[in-house]
Amino acid sequence: MAERKISSRKWPGNDPEGDDWRRVGETDQPHDGVRWNVWLRKPAYNGAEWQSVKVTAIRPVVIKANYHIGWNNSRLGGKRDLALLHIHRPDLEAAVVAVLAGAA
Repeated sequence: MAERKISSRKWPGNDPEGDDWRRVGETDQPHDGVRWNVWLRKPAYNGAEWQSVKVTAIRPVVIKANYHIGWNNSRLGGKRDLALLHIHRPDLEAAVVAVLAGAA
């Protein structure tokens, strides 16, 4: 099977819409030459174990500019987007954890 070619097209990050999202910070170092915003969604109810997180590129980037993942105040969770983040941008994954841990 042929290896899939990664496009050089750049994608913009899209900040989340709605009052239930708050920006908790941005990465302190550029990743792929771009800083990233980290957004946390208000829990659906008090005592919820997991919160939704959205990570958005501040400028257009190659591969993927938005990641939807989960956070339980100690680790990231999720399936597809967390796997893609781990594979393509492991340094960004660590930076997101640092931003979220500092926002607690």
